[in-house]
Amino acid sequence: MTSTTDLFTCEIKRFIYGFADLPTTKNLRLTSCSWAITGAEFLLQPTVFIKSSADLTRLVSIGNSPSLAEFASRRIKELKILALKPDLEYLTDVLLNEEDVDEQEMRACLREIEEVWHARSMTNLSPIQCETMIARALASVPRIESIKLVYKYPFQEELLEVLWEEGGSEKYVKCCNNIQSFYNAVAAFRGGLTSLRMEHRDTQVLEFQQAEMLNPQPRFLGGLTQLKTLYISPSAAQISDHDRMAATTILCNLLESLRNLEDLSLKFEVLPRYVTLDFLPATLLPNLHSLTLSNIILSHTPLFPFLDRQARTLKRIRFHNIARANALEPWQEFFTHMKGHVGGIEKMEIAGVLWNQGREPWNFWPIYEEDWEDAQEVSKEFGGGPWRKDVEDFLLRDGKWPVHAGNTGSDRHYP
Repeated sequence: MTSTTDLFTCEIKRFIYGFADLPTTKNLRLTSCSWAITGAEFLLQPTVFIKSSADLTRLVSIGNSPSLAEFASRRIKELKILALKPDLEYLTDVLLNEEDVDEQEMRACLREIEEVWHARSMTNLSPIQCETMIARALASVPRIESIKLVYKYPFQEELLEVLWEEGGSEKYVKCCNNIQSFYNAVAAFRGGLTSLRMEHRDTQVLEFQQAEMLNPQPRFLGGLTQLKTLYISPSAAQISDHDRMAATTILCNLLESLRNLEDLSLKFEVLPRYVTLDFLPATLLPNLHSLTLSNIILSHTPLFPFLDRQARTLKRIRFHNIARANALEPWQEFFTHMKGHVGGIEKMEIAGVLWNQGREPWNFWPIYEEDWEDAQEVSKEFGGGPWRKDVEDFLLRDGKWPVHAGNTGSDRHYP
């Protein structure tokens, strides 16, 4: 017997689905075949989280579905790819040694760990298979705009989340997934990717195999030419000076190829050494308006020529954790020279640690959020107050230098 609800047209069903939450959508799809077909597209979200090759397989299946492929290509705009493999055995040992955990919560955590282990063990792929699968998944979403590599495992149970944070994620990481396969797949992607974020533990950007490092145009660059946003946190702490120079060349070539780039953030993980600015492109990036650099060594060259080239486009600059190439040059003198090269800048943030040769470093709170909105005010006891923007005022608005020569800044309540 035909259900009364099956008499509804597809348009009416879509209208009803538009008011349904996720559990209701799932229940409605169980009503009949027609409701299941109509409701399938409402299960698709703009962001898809890839935690294992099983998720890639599902994405490929959606791309092969006559009823879903076109809608998915319009609907899905972002991929989040988990770029690590958690050490579940170690995490389980830590969990079992936790005190004051009730039985129900313990069972739920163990059940989730078992589900993660089962999904991973059933879908292990070789690097070549992984590269092929990623390429097919990307082809299923040709209008994808953003890809993020994520290094924080998305546990559902709160206790597992707490253990992950308290123990330090590195303790629970068995190994990283094959990120090189991802790069090779991106090289074959011919869509309109406009945003790429590789967060926190990505060490691959500056650590290619030697043969690839000497190639002026690595294969993966071809898939990134349409990027408007690039956020990466490359690590250069464990490579030799020779490899560092080659990696700098690759990074410079990458930036010079991104003619549409508008927002660039490079947060180097390089302790105990900082990175020089030799990677800055020697050509104009015609659309670049925001620049964030962390853990760097500032020098007149190549920084000032770069700022002069970008004078018409660059509007926002953020420097975090900085040192000077010439340690004997006072910060006031360096920033005085810099004032002549930032005439078109609207917002500028100097935050984190400013290293002083032979003296106590200065520390400054950020004055802007990541999206360049004003940061929340910090109490005077922790370095807040009206002088928080003194350095910006000095550089952009002819303000007074906030710290007297030779002073550590403590008298102005900098932390």
